[in-house]
Order: sequence, then structure tokens, then C-alpha cells
Amino acid sequence: MYLSDIHTHSIASGHGTTCTISDMAKAASKKGLKLLGISDHGPGTLASGTSSYFRSLPFYPRKRFGIDILYGVELNILDSAGHTDLSDELLNNLDYAIISMHRQALYLRIQKLTSMQ
Repeated sequence: MYLSDIHTHSIASGHGTTCTISDMAKAASKKGLKLLGISDHGPGTLASGTSSYFRSLPFYPRKRFGIDILYGVELNILDSAGHTDLSDELLNNLDYAIISMHRQALYLRIQKLTSMQ
């Protein structure tokens, strides 16, 4: 039996689920989890959480349905220099970060840079 799941996505990630954080905490409680981590996709993923969404996470409840909640992000690596799609200021206020390289985010970054030339 698992006691935690920290790589999860809510409706704020823009794809794959229609669940709110409360829905997810309720389901985690029913499954007997003790800890749930919310790691929605960073702003570099289409239709995902905005910077203001991640700015507000530290003010969300830390416990729901008896489950301890951590708030994080699944960052996108945007280029070969390792730049990510969320500022250090916002990252420092989250509990954790998962770092991924999604083709979509990298492609959008390349498009933005080439259009600026």
C-alpha cells in the first residue's frame, strides 16, 4: 500500500482530469493515503496553471479530508541552459518541484525566441 502520491495533476494542469484539489484529497483519503502532493504543470505547458495560480498555492489549506497536502509544480525545462517556466520567487514558496522536459514547452520557447529575431 502506498502512503503518499506527490506527482499528481488537478484540473489546473489543463489536461487529463477534471478533478479539483478537494476531489483529489477526498479520493486520497478513501484510498488510505496520508500525504498528497499537487504538482500541476508549469505555465510552459499549454492550458496549464498560470503564475498567479502557483503564487496562491501557499495560502491553500494544508490538510483536507484528513490528508496532509504539499503544493508543488511540474516545471518545464525550456532550453539547454536549464531555464524553467516558473520564477525562483514563486518556486521558493512551494514545497517541492518535479522537473520535466516536455517537447511542447520546448517547442513553444523556440518559437518565441525565433519570432523575436
